[in-house]
Amino acid sequence: MRLSIILLALLAIAAGPVSADEAAGRIERANLLRKLLEDGPPVRAGAPASGTELPAAKIEMQQQNEAERLQVEQFQDGQWRQLLETQRANANRPDPTPTQPRSPLVFEREQQARDLSIQIQRQDLEYRQTNRR
Repeated sequence: MRLSIILLALLAIAAGPVSADEAAGRIERANLLRKLLEDGPPVRAGAPASGTELPAAKIEMQQQNEAERLQVEQFQDGQWRQLLETQRANANRPDPTPTQPRSPLVFEREQQARDLSIQIQRQDLEYRQTNRR
């Protein structure tokens, strides 16, 4: 018991004298802190009134929205580039000329080629049939 009294005395000497103004200031700060904790922080403009949304959740939503917007922009850019490439390829292609009637000489050549092909196939078939016997 005597030891605790000595410790209290040493503590009082080390802490030094406390003036009435300091004590009143500490009490006033304690009351203001208690009032702030009871009433809650003041609501800022643009902040959710319920206080259920955390700042980190808002940042995550912004990042997700930015990522989606970037994907949409990249898709639109790809579509635009593809359209430009198609137009560029078509611009360099010559216009198809209207088909002109075939000359009789071309028709005769094609007919002779068909006849020759049929004749070769017949001879080949006859040759195979005779060699089998």
